[in-house]
Amino acid sequence: MSNKDNTNDLIDNLCGEHKPVKCMMHPLWRIIPWILAIAVYTGCAIYFIGLRHDIETIFQTPGVAFEIILMGLTGILAALTSSYLSVPDMRGHKWLIPTTITALAIFALWCCIRGAIEGMFLPRLHLDHCMGEGAFLAIIPVAILLFMMKQGTTTKPVLMGIMNVISISAAGYVALRFTCSMDTVGHATLSHIVPYILFGAAIGVVARKLYKW
Repeated sequence: MSNKDNTNDLIDNLCGEHKPVKCMMHPLWRIIPWILAIAVYTGCAIYFIGLRHDIETIFQTPGVAFEIILMGLTGILAALTSSYLSVPDMRGHKWLIPTTITALAIFALWCCIRGAIEGMFLPRLHLDHCMGEGAFLAIIPVAILLFMMKQGTTTKPVLMGIMNVISISAAGYVALRFTCSMDTVGHATLSHIVPYILFGAAIGVVARKLYKW
C-alpha cells in the first residue's frame, strides 16, 4: 500500500463520521443586524417608557450631546470588538480592543470632569425607576447577543464578556438619557451606570462557561 493510500485511510478514519459544517459568517456581517435590531428595540423601548419632558433641549446642550454621541460610538465599537473576538485571531482587527477601551476611558474622564465641576453628590441608594427601565432596555439585547456570541470560537471569553457588557451598557445609558430628565452626574452614576457594572461583574464570573468551545 502506498503512502498516499495510507494518508487517505488516515483522513477517512479521522473525518469519516463528521459532516460538513457551514463556515461562520464574517464578524462584521454578524454584528450589523444586531446593531440595527438593538437600535430599533431601543427606540421602541424609549417610546414605551416615554420621552423626557425637556427632550427638545437635549441636543442644545453641548455636554449632553457629546455624552450621548460618545457612548453611542463606544457601544458600537464594543459590539464590533465582541464580534471579532468570536474569531480566535480577530481577523487581524486587534486594534479594536484598545480603541474601545480608549473611548470608554474618555467617557470616564468626562464623568470625572463633570463631577469636579458639578460636585459628586450621590443620592440615597434606593430602587430607582431608572434601574427598572435600564433592565427593561437591556434584557432582550443581552439575550440576543449572548446567543450570537456563543456561535463563535473565542479564545478570550472574559474579554468578550466585558465587551458585551460595555455594548449593552452603552445602549442602555444612551436610552436613559432620552427618558430620564435628571442630568446630574451623581444620579447618572448611581442609577444609570452602577447597575450595568454589577451586571457585568456577574457576566464576568460565568464568562468562561458561557463562551467555552
